[in-house]
Amino acid sequence: MKDKNSLARTSPQKREYHLKCKIKFVKGTTDVKGVKIDRTMAILIPDESDQRTYFLSAWLPEVKEERFELVGYIPYPINSNLRMSIHRGPDEYCDTHYLFVMSKGVEEDFVTGKMEGKSIQLRVFGEDDEEQADIVRESEGNYDHI
Repeated sequence: MKDKNSLARTSPQKREYHLKCKIKFVKGTTDVKGVKIDRTMAILIPDESDQRTYFLSAWLPEVKEERFELVGYIPYPINSNLRMSIHRGPDEYCDTHYLFVMSKGVEEDFVTGKMEGKSIQLRVFGEDDEEQADIVRESEGNYDHI
C-alpha cells in the first residue's frame, strides 16, 4: 500500500501547493431570490513561481468554460479554509489565470479589511483532502458562484 507522499508523487491533483497570491477585487452581479445585486467579488492571482507552474499544470482547465473547485487555507490574517475555483485567463476579470473566491465569509474579510492589492499565502489542498471543505467559514449572505 502506498503512503500519501508516494501517491502525491504520482498524481499532481493529490499534492498540496503553496502559493503566494495577490488579491484583486472585481465587480459582478449576483442573483439573490430573483433580484440582481451588484457586488464586489475577490479573485486570487498566483505570483510566478515553481509552485505556480506545478499547480497550473495539475489543475488549469483546458478550456475557459471548464472550472475545477478546490479547497485551500489562508493563514494570518484570515486563518480560514476557503472554497475557490480555478479559471483560465485572460477573461473580463483578469489577464492571467486566477482563483475565484467562492467562500463569501473569506471574501467579506478581504473587502472589509481593504486587502485589495495585498499578497497572501495560500495552501491548496489535494483532491483527497475534500473533508477540509467541511470547515469552510461562510457568511450569512446567500450568494451563488459566478
